[in-house]
Amino acid sequence: MIQCLVCEDWFHESCCNLRERPTSRKISPEPHPEQAEVHEEGSDDDAQSQGSSHLPPGLISGTEYESFICGLCASRNKTLMRWAGTSGITMVVRDAPVEPWKRLVYESRTTENPDPITILDASTADGPTVGSKRPLSPSNVDYSDPKRLRGSSQAPVPSSVPCLAPEANFMAQNIYQQLDAPVTASLGTGDLFLSEGFRDRWCRCPSCLPPLEAMPCLLVEEETYEPPEDPDSGLSLEELGMRALERLPRDKAIDGIHAFNGMRDDLVKYLRPFAQEGKVVSETDVRDFFASLTETAKKSRR
Repeated sequence: MIQCLVCEDWFHESCCNLRERPTSRKISPEPHPEQAEVHEEGSDDDAQSQGSSHLPPGLISGTEYESFICGLCASRNKTLMRWAGTSGITMVVRDAPVEPWKRLVYESRTTENPDPITILDASTADGPTVGSKRPLSPSNVDYSDPKRLRGSSQAPVPSSVPCLAPEANFMAQNIYQQLDAPVTASLGTGDLFLSEGFRDRWCRCPSCLPPLEAMPCLLVEEETYEPPEDPDSGLSLEELGMRALERLPRDKAIDGIHAFNGMRDDLVKYLRPFAQEGKVVSETDVRDFFASLTETAKKSRR
């Protein structure tokens, strides 16, 4: 099963359309006695491999992506929908309800210019125009101080930060608009499979960053809690009991051993009639035994 990075729900691979649901296995005929002997000589690994061989291969293996985001969480984030189906964010789709599932391959707008064009926010008045090539990376944007104007004490600040998001994938956007369609007519669930290093590739312009900040796990990897190692986890009950006795004062340890031996002898005497008569010891019988020990202990203290 696969866990969503955002909501932390678990999904079957078949629910994500990574593989078809396995059909019910037919009852295999009983093998011939000679074949049965040969089968018994086989190793357990062979049996396990044969038991799992009926599963079809998945469209995307676990080594091809770092994190998974379900379609419901992706549809609630504008930036995730904007990047869906682009380079490094794989989706599983189909062209028609009768077609098989396939991986959505990202293609740029033209073959001459493989880099997607920059789509700037409509509110930006200055800066690059729509359709201009995007910079290679955010670190390559040059914000060095130009020549200062006469009489000014500070260099002018850039009016806008270019959006580095890739061109939106039309098919991915169409899937998010049809998430409410019946399962039989669905062209995709909107699930996203993010490749390694996806947190370093996000655009951090004023339009893309706020939706990412609403889901902090998309920007910063959360630490996985690991419980501290228990030094007593590999010890038996006898070893734990002896260790507890060693921590007690000598006189109290001796008194404890005598009390345990006395309780053991009383329990053997109490259960002997049950064994001789073939009776089953019930929970009530055990509770009555310890209740009698408690009454005896109270009377001895008076």
